[in-house]
Amino acid sequence: MNIEEFRTYIKNNFSLIDESISKEDIRFKTINKNNGTSYEGLLIQKENTNISPVINLNNYFRDTLTEMDMSNILKEIAFTLKEASHNKINLDYIADFNQVKEDLSFKVINANANKDLLKTLPHRIVNDFAIIYKIELPAVEHVGVASFNLTTNLMKQYHMTEQDLYTAATYNASKKSPAQLTSMENTLQSLFLGESEVTNLLALSFDEMKQQDRIDEQMYVLTNKNGVHGANTLFYPDTLDNVFKFLQKDFVVLPSSIHEVIIIPINKKINEEELTKMVKEINATEVASDEILANQAYSYDGTAKQICPLKEYEVTKTKGMQRREEIFKELKRAGLKPNEKLIHSMHSLDRELNKKATLKDVEKMGNESKATPKATIVIKESLRQLHIMEMDVGLEP
Repeated sequence: MNIEEFRTYIKNNFSLIDESISKEDIRFKTINKNNGTSYEGLLIQKENTNISPVINLNNYFRDTLTEMDMSNILKEIAFTLKEASHNKINLDYIADFNQVKEDLSFKVINANANKDLLKTLPHRIVNDFAIIYKIELPAVEHVGVASFNLTTNLMKQYHMTEQDLYTAATYNASKKSPAQLTSMENTLQSLFLGESEVTNLLALSFDEMKQQDRIDEQMYVLTNKNGVHGANTLFYPDTLDNVFKFLQKDFVVLPSSIHEVIIIPINKKINEEELTKMVKEINATEVASDEILANQAYSYDGTAKQICPLKEYEVTKTKGMQRREEIFKELKRAGLKPNEKLIHSMHSLDRELNKKATLKDVEKMGNESKATPKATIVIKESLRQLHIMEMDVGLEP
C-alpha cells in the first residue's frame, strides 16, 4: 500500500466508523514542521467550522498495512478526533489577548533552517537560535496539548510588540515548566537504571549548593520540568545566571536537541573544535531532523550575561567587561550608586531587550507599565537610592 492508496482508503471507509463524517468532510494537507520537515495531515473540515485538529498520518502509515491494520487505524483516528472535539476552540477567546495571555508561550528553533517559517511569525534571533511564540490550549486526555504559532497578523491584532510577547512568554513558560539542572550521572541513572530520582540543582538552597561537588569535567543536563522543548530554558529569566551561580564559573552549552542542552564548566581542557564536531556528529546520528537545534558549541559568560558561540568566548568576555564599565558610568551620571544589583540588572536587561539597555529605556517601560522583571529591579533600586538621598539631604546638622 502506498500513501495515495492509504489516503483513498481512509476517505472511502471512515464513515463506516463514524457516520457523522462524510467523504466531503475529509481533507489531507501537508503540514510544515521544524527544520523544513513535514508530515501528511488529516483534517475533518465540516461546514461552519474554520478550525480543526490535525492528525499526523505519518504515525500510522507503512507500506505493509493489512485490512485489519486499517480498521484499527480508523478506529484510533476516530477516537482521537472525538476526544479533541471536546475541546472546541472559541475564536473570540483567541482574538482577545487578555484571555490568552497566560497561555502564551514560546519555543526555540534553528533560525537558518526555518527561514520560510519565520517570514510570517514575530520572532527574535539570538545567534543561531530563533524564538517564536505560540498559544497553548488546555490539554485534552489522550490527545495532549494543542498549540498554534502566533502569527505577525495576530500580534498586530493584539496591539502587542515582539518585546511584549518575549517578556510575557518567557515568564509564563518559566512558571509553568520550570528549569531543571541535573548532573549527567544522575540523569542517566534515573533514565536507564531507575535507581534514583533526579535532583534539580537549581532548586537547592544556598547551603545545599555549597555541599555539592563541582568537577570541571562534570557534565550537566539543562531542560524543563516536562522535558519537552527544554532548550527553551536558555531564555528563561535568570536561568543561565542561576546555572552560573551554581557552577561558580562560565560554562559551555552543547545544544543536544530542542528538548535539552548539555552544560560543561569552562576549563583549560575545553576544545572548541572537538565540541562542535561532537555536536554535529550527534545531530547526524542521534537526533531526529525536526529536533536539531544548532550545529555548534556555545558558551555563557556570567559577567557579560550573554550566550555566544564558543569560538567567540574570549572576545565576548572582553566586551562584557567593557559593557559593565559603560553601565557603571551611566549610573554615576544619573546620580546613582552603581552597586552590583543595579549593574547586574542593567546587564541582564540588555538580554531582555535584545540591545544595550539605557535608563531611558527603563523609564519608558515604567511609564508605559511594561517594565520587564529586570527593569522593575532597576526602578525599585533607583527609587530606594533616591529616597535615601532625599532623607540624607533633609537631615539637620
